[in-house]
Amino acid sequence: MRQLAEFGAPVRFRHPLARSAAYRSASFSERQQLHAALAEVTDPQVDPDRRAWHRAQAATGPDEEVALELERSAGRAQAGAFGEALELLATAEARPLDELASTRVDLLRGNVAFASGSGSDGAALLLRAARRLEPFDLELARETYLTAWGAASVAAGPSGEGDVLPEICRAAQALPPPGAPRPLDLMLEGLVQLTPQQEQIARLARDGLSNPEIGAQLFLSARTVEWQLAKIFTKLGIGSRRELRAALARLGQDGQPT
Repeated sequence: MRQLAEFGAPVRFRHPLARSAAYRSASFSERQQLHAALAEVTDPQVDPDRRAWHRAQAATGPDEEVALELERSAGRAQAGAFGEALELLATAEARPLDELASTRVDLLRGNVAFASGSGSDGAALLLRAARRLEPFDLELARETYLTAWGAASVAAGPSGEGDVLPEICRAAQALPPPGAPRPLDLMLEGLVQLTPQQEQIARLARDGLSNPEIGAQLFLSARTVEWQLAKIFTKLGIGSRRELRAALARLGQDGQPT
């Protein structure tokens, strides 16, 4: 037996196959009892993730307390993964990087921030990366603007304070049109450019018509007009009707920047 394992604290098998064989030789009930015993002696302060795993393996049915422990464990693992990613990026930045490599580090940092739940930081970082990518790779720049738009949309609060969404829209609007649009190019265009209906609403609002008057002309409810105007203001990077005239003057007939 000593040729297969070393007994101490902890027990170590000399080969992973030996550990697997020993584990599988026990019945399912015996394995559950073993996991329950190991969970009982595992310190929840020192090794909460291992304890959660043993408790889950010992469970005989749905257990809300065990599920909560596993959820916490997953959160710790995710946070650790993001921390490791940021450490790797910091290591990369410590070395001499050319402009493209530095830009890609910005892109990765923005993606990590967005994925970790920091939408506002992620949106700003992704906007910076998208702008820096434009001279190197317009397709990747468009993809990054689209991701930045998503991050900003998630992070935007009710007041819109600190919202970079209008800035993302303006930057994406200024991109040259793609040669053969991909689905994501069309998606980005739909998110940042005025639709034909939005152009109509914007021009009528610029000319002083109220929401009910605009709705009557376009067969829309006043609430729909209000909702569309909010989208128009975001896409144009403005905050009120008073700014519509100047903003629309910068646009061509099709809603594209002149």
